[in-house]
Amino acid sequence: MRRKAFTLIELLVVIAIIAILASILFPVFSRARENARRASCMSNLKQIGLGVMQYVQDYDETYPSSTRYISGSSGASVSWYQDILPYVKSYEILRCPSSDSGYGPADSSYAWGTSDYAYVKAGNYGANRVVMRIMSDGNAAYVKMPVVVSPATIYLMMDYGEMRISPALVVNPGGASEYLPGIGALGIAQPSTLYNRFARDFQNGRHFGGVNVLYADGHTKWAASSEVYREAKKLTDGGLTSTNIGPASAVYRISSRWNPWVESQ
Repeated sequence: MRRKAFTLIELLVVIAIIAILASILFPVFSRARENARRASCMSNLKQIGLGVMQYVQDYDETYPSSTRYISGSSGASVSWYQDILPYVKSYEILRCPSSDSGYGPADSSYAWGTSDYAYVKAGNYGANRVVMRIMSDGNAAYVKMPVVVSPATIYLMMDYGEMRISPALVVNPGGASEYLPGIGALGIAQPSTLYNRFARDFQNGRHFGGVNVLYADGHTKWAASSEVYREAKKLTDGGLTSTNIGPASAVYRISSRWNPWVESQ
C-alpha cells in the first residue's frame, strides 16, 4: 500500500513548532554561554587576586599601584598587570572573555603582548585608583592593607573599560575607554570619544547587567552596575573629581565601597 505524503498544512505546522522551540531554546543557550563566560571571568579575577595578595605579602603589606611612573608624572611607566605578572604567569587571565578588548581605534591596532601590553589596557579589568594609586613625584604613599578599614567590602578591581578606575569617571564616563560596562542602561550618555567597539559593552554590559568584582581582601563577587555606580556617586556628590583623588581629600570621610579609609555601610 502506498504511503500518503505529508500535506502542505502538516509541513507548515511542523515548521512552526520548530520555530517556536528555537525561539525558546536559543535565548536559553545564549544565557548558558554567558554564564560560562561570567564564571571564566570570575576565575580570572580570582587568580589576579591571588597574584595581588602574593605581591602584598612580598612588599610589606602594600598594594601595587595602578600605574607607577618611572620618572615624573608622565612617560615610561609600570602598570599593575606588569607587577603581578611574575605571580600569575599568564596573559590570558588579564582578558575578560565577554569583553570587546583591544587598545587603539581599531580591533587590529595591536597584537597580543606588544606595545606595552596594549591588548589588555582597555575593555578588560580596571583597578580602583583610590586603593591602587597612580604613583608619580609628589603623590601620596602607597596604600597598605592594614589601613583599609574593611577589605572585604572595598572594591579593588572589576570589569571596566580602562586599566585603572577613578570613581568620578564611573559617574561621568569620558575618553576612549573610561566607562563602567552597562552604564548606558542606567541612562548615562555615551561619550562621543568612546571607541565604537565599546558601544555595546557601554550600553548592555558584560554579565547580566553587572560586573565581576575583586575585593581588597582577595575574594570575588558579582555586583550590579547600578550598585557600583551608586557607590561612586556617593563620593562625587561629596565633591570627588578625577583629580582630587588623594587621601587628604575631605571627600574620603564619606562611606563608600570605593573608599578604603571609612567602613562601608
